[in-house]
Amino acid sequence: MKLAILLAAAAAAAPAKDVTFDSANVLHPAMGAEYRVAGRDVELKFGSVTYHLRNSGAPPVRIAAGSVSVEPYFAGDYKVEVKRSGEVEITPQQGGSVRVVAAGGTEWVAVGNKMIVRGGGPNPQYRIVSAVSRWSRLATALANINFGAGVAAGGGSDDSSSSSAPSHSGSGGHSAPASPTTHAASEAAHSAAASSTAHAAAATSSGGHGK
Repeated sequence: MKLAILLAAAAAAAPAKDVTFDSANVLHPAMGAEYRVAGRDVELKFGSVTYHLRNSGAPPVRIAAGSVSVEPYFAGDYKVEVKRSGEVEITPQQGGSVRVVAAGGTEWVAVGNKMIVRGGGPNPQYRIVSAVSRWSRLATALANINFGAGVAAGGGSDDSSSSSAPSHSGSGGHSAPASPTTHAASEAAHSAAASSTAHAAAATSSGGHGK
């Protein structure tokens, strides 16, 4: 009994094998997906599969999920998921829009959106919402705000540097203010120079009178 349980668990944990159509288009089942393939028709009972359509000229593959049929026609990647609640999600991840057919009509789902289908019968309820989660949109918005703030801060640094106080470098036009000691030494030097000049003038004058 234990061996049978272990074998069943191992089979469930084993990665599902891809199903190839026309040597180019591939159906990739997620782990634990329950599905059945008959020709070009896929019946998804539970879990998720992703259809990688590379050759759009090949005959179409239909994926039946709940009460709708998903029909990709354009090159791209398309994910279909059946939840435990029976709710179906169809998400074109990249490429083109995907056609979803129900008994009541046909709807196209564009890249960036996803369709959520509830209920069975001829008139299931569905709605199309953004495929990007609210938290991802919030993170993107915050990243844009931070980027804008960084650009503004970078520009502000240039303005502040241009309007900052003049440099007090000795080589610039605005020299640093001298200390009181420096002023005293400078005045003493000027006085000594003036005295020396006065003595020289007096000596010259006296020498001229002697002649």
